[in-house]
Amino acid sequence: MAINGVVFDLDDTLLMEVPSAEAAFIETCRLAEAKHGIDPEKLHRALRERCRPIWYAAPAREFCVRIGVSSWEALWAKFEGDLPELVTLREWIPTYRVQSWSAALAAFNIEDVPLVHELSEAFGRYRRRRHVLFDDTLPVLQSLGNRFPLAL
Repeated sequence: MAINGVVFDLDDTLLMEVPSAEAAFIETCRLAEAKHGIDPEKLHRALRERCRPIWYAAPAREFCVRIGVSSWEALWAKFEGDLPELVTLREWIPTYRVQSWSAALAAFNIEDVPLVHELSEAFGRYRRRRHVLFDDTLPVLQSLGNRFPLAL
């Protein structure tokens, strides 16, 4: 049987999802540190704790469970596509992000609406720029890419 191509899963196959996300969380939380002196690690923990209950009330929660989207992934995912559940999530996600970051800052008695919006936007940008690869990811892709079409 001939191999016509190789398809890879991204998260935890080619890149390390948790270290990638945590690096982006800390970078984002440093914005609050600069403005209000909040320890980035503590804000990160507060955010992760406070976003979960909000996420559990998501309008397409069952869909997210089925496809494996977590509360912290929803803080940066774009939910592109035409499925009704994706449209619903896309419309709700800005509210979720604002509520999550607001709740995290409230844990430090901070109410700063401009900062909430800045954090909401920044995390997505930082997360999409930060990909911690496994050591063998690039050599494997280069080796296979010379012999087969690759897909993700």
